[in-house]
Amino acid sequence: MRLRRKDKVALEVIDAEPPDPAMDAEVVLATHAAAAATLKAASCGADLAVAELAPGDRICWAAVVTGAHVFALRYLVGDDAARLGALARPVLLVALVATVISLVRARAPAPIRGAGRGGFLDTVWLGGYEAQMDEPPFPSLDVLDAQKALARSRRASTLQSVTVKAVPGSSTRKAAVAGDVGTWEPSVASRFVLRGPDYLRDKKKFPSAEELYEPFALDVLRRAAPLFDLPARAQLPPKRPHEEDLPAWCPRILVQNMFFPGEPPALFGGPPKPEEREREGAPQGWQVVCWWRVTEETARIIKERPREDWPPHLGLWQYYANNAETMSVLNGAFKGVARVDNIGDASLGLPRLLHQFNAKPVLMAAAALVGERPGVVQVSRDDDYYEFGLDVGLDFAATSNQALFKLLPKFPKLVCDIGWLVEGRSVAELPEGILACMRLNNIDLNDAPDMDAWLAADL
Repeated sequence: MRLRRKDKVALEVIDAEPPDPAMDAEVVLATHAAAAATLKAASCGADLAVAELAPGDRICWAAVVTGAHVFALRYLVGDDAARLGALARPVLLVALVATVISLVRARAPAPIRGAGRGGFLDTVWLGGYEAQMDEPPFPSLDVLDAQKALARSRRASTLQSVTVKAVPGSSTRKAAVAGDVGTWEPSVASRFVLRGPDYLRDKKKFPSAEELYEPFALDVLRRAAPLFDLPARAQLPPKRPHEEDLPAWCPRILVQNMFFPGEPPALFGGPPKPEEREREGAPQGWQVVCWWRVTEETARIIKERPREDWPPHLGLWQYYANNAETMSVLNGAFKGVARVDNIGDASLGLPRLLHQFNAKPVLMAAAALVGERPGVVQVSRDDDYYEFGLDVGLDFAATSNQALFKLLPKFPKLVCDIGWLVEGRSVAELPEGILACMRLNNIDLNDAPDMDAWLAADL
């Protein structure tokens, strides 16, 4: 269990027997939640042991602050002694009561003490300690694993009645020759310029190392509301020789499932409610689904090399794949890059904003006024695949949706490379590298078939 402090991160390990694999997921989750609660209570006890200000120091601080208040009152009221006395008496009374409470409070049991923050008022009057009882701890690895197992179990039971008919790539064809209009083709990771090995020091970027996954299909579909976990509803290709015996953390199939609304949300009033999208006559949006599978080189490195010899972006992908379902801040480390290859064509009339942000990575995370940004990626996972879902209408700002919607008429003229990666935030995680990428050649979104027809294999 991890606890954030001002100047350190304390790490405690759950020392318990592993659960019986045959146990129900609910029981496993409850067991680990109880262990986490025990550690949290122990951590709170340790926080309460932090040294307090000595009684003499408390009285000294109280006298200094009270004297400052009285001096300020004397300056404000001048020589009017009667008025000064009337104003100073409540200040002195409050100071006396607060000092007594401060002296007694250090000996009170934990439920009475509460959780101070170590601010000025707390330092002078209430104790001078920094308790962390109201800071939620990071969940233990066992709790995370139990949560993931439970989520997958529920997803599997929900999808048992789903009839699998859809074929990946049946809506959009692969290019027979490079640049074929209305098609997709493999891209090259080196087209994307990402954080270099010393980026935290010199802010320099370099072309990406080789991608970890290679594309095998693209589907562009129409639907009024997003539908996620599409790999569970599709006929995935059979395993190739190098895809056998992959470790449990490494999915052989990677899927981008990105929904664009049929009309942008209003600038004011918030995004539409889910029931409004499902209503009859709701505008049809677009669901862009990219399919990749692990490359032979990636599989070879995972199976043959020790973990310390992996490329940094492969090790980072392992950490993300293991934990992004249940760790919101890590979830937000996922980045997308869109690179318009023919942006220099003046006849396209592309806006200046697109030129400015072309090929710039964008974090898939919600805005936050303070603290770290939580992720918005909806993860759907099975032993064979990993889908990251994004609802642009809900997860992106209304202004971004408006800008994207204005670009739709230009899309059939664009040759666009898209890439995905996990952001490197420490020296050990750099240089960054592309996880998966693909090129879209002049795709006309208005030609997209209905998703229901795709699901029924009726295209």
